[in-house]
Amino acid sequence: MDLTQIHNLPQAQQDAILAGPALDVPPGIPGPNFDNPPNGDALAYTAVSLCLAASSLAVLVRFYAKCIRVKKITIEESLMIIAFGVFVGYIYITYWLLDIIGFFVHQWDVRLRDFWTLLYIIHVGSNFYSVTMLVMKALILREWTRIFVPYGMRTKFWWACHIVMVVNIIFYAAAIFLEDLSCFPYRRIWDKTVPGSQCLNFKIVVLIGASINVVLDITTLILPQRAIWSLRLSRNKKIGVSLVFAIGILACAAAISRLVYTVFYFRSDDTAYTLSALSLWLIAEMTCMFLIYAGPATPSAFARAEWVTKLKNTFRSWSKGSSKQPTDFTDRPWSGQKGDVVTLRKYRKLGDTELLATNATSVGGTTAQDSAGELQDYAASGTGILCTKEFTTGEERVQGDAQVNHSGQHPWGNAV
Repeated sequence: MDLTQIHNLPQAQQDAILAGPALDVPPGIPGPNFDNPPNGDALAYTAVSLCLAASSLAVLVRFYAKCIRVKKITIEESLMIIAFGVFVGYIYITYWLLDIIGFFVHQWDVRLRDFWTLLYIIHVGSNFYSVTMLVMKALILREWTRIFVPYGMRTKFWWACHIVMVVNIIFYAAAIFLEDLSCFPYRRIWDKTVPGSQCLNFKIVVLIGASINVVLDITTLILPQRAIWSLRLSRNKKIGVSLVFAIGILACAAAISRLVYTVFYFRSDDTAYTLSALSLWLIAEMTCMFLIYAGPATPSAFARAEWVTKLKNTFRSWSKGSSKQPTDFTDRPWSGQKGDVVTLRKYRKLGDTELLATNATSVGGTTAQDSAGELQDYAASGTGILCTKEFTTGEERVQGDAQVNHSGQHPWGNAV
């Protein structure tokens, strides 16, 4: 039946059609289950909540490192906050979908009037996804040029990043354009009862877009690897930096999985069911974008933080305590070469170069002559500390070539 003609039917028939299943029930299925259909809501709630928590933590770390510690809000951080707000909007409509229909619910278990709501959520979610990816990928590529390219220079890496950035912006802008103009009038995008022109086959657009997205994600992942391994860092630090940027592997995995499920979505008439896995992979991919962008700033966020230092010292004390017994020098005597024992002594400074030993039990009342005598006896025994010296070192920094100075741009230089 042509749903655009539904308005010509009596109201009772319209209500009956809209209350019926959104897809014909396949043979062998007892009938539609609108009240309590089989679903995967528990999996969806868990996955969506974890992604929201991970992305929120990444944004907080980045904001703390760049805005709280540096005390400077840049246009990049402002765009990150905007993109995160759009991402939260996507999470909101996902929870909305879970509330009214559920995830991994077959379309014949969904009423037709609810299916229009599902199509509306798909429409809004597609726009939210494209905006989030457009902004975050541009920010990631901009961040990498800032890190790996000396200021004022236009290297091959700089040009490669900007070319990929422009392609990303054009691609996602075109996706938004096609999504919003796929039907006329506009409401016909999700409400198929509205008369109007023939709509685009948006499933084909989604399939082509998913394929291009995989290529762009892999290209974005590969771009910084050569620059990383050309840095003047130790091998261990290079590996550490590569691992930070290797979060992009998760984004590529999510993009590939999204492509696979887009193929299922394209071939299946059961839109409500196949869309569920596709939506979860979209959320995972957007989450990876925030993790990648926060990765380079993470070392500087925790470097020289007081609570991190205390945590390291506590862990170091525990590790040493588990490997050997702590040494208590307060009551331990010094052992001589011939088995004789010399009591522990403290020292006090009498001059610029002279340190005289004083007995630990009579520090307050020992005179210099007594201490000098004790020192002679102490020296005769051949054991113990006779004198100490102080050394002062200095450090002088000399301006080197551009490549050496460029290393100061790297936030992990002293933190990885």
